[in-house]
Amino acid sequence: MIRDDQHVIAEVWRETTIPPIRYRFVYSGDTFEIRTGGLSPTSAGTIQQSDKQVATLRRPSLAARNTFIAFRKDLADELKICFCSIVLLD
Repeated sequence: MIRDDQHVIAEVWRETTIPPIRYRFVYSGDTFEIRTGGLSPTSAGTIQQSDKQVATLRRPSLAARNTFIAFRKDLADELKICFCSIVLLD
């Protein structure tokens, strides 16, 4: 669960443990699927809502500890922060 001081903002749970790892994410009644890259750490991952891709993510190299994430322009800032938190914790 992702919470602020008073409310539950979103719920997330892992659906698979073998790469590509998939998460189910529920935010304000909307369901998203977060899918990391494949076996290679530099493989691109996606964040989708129904059939629409809302973001893509990838690590630039095997040694890199950072992850690049590109979002659709119309996503709420709070939603972007939630996605970043989940991807970085993985």
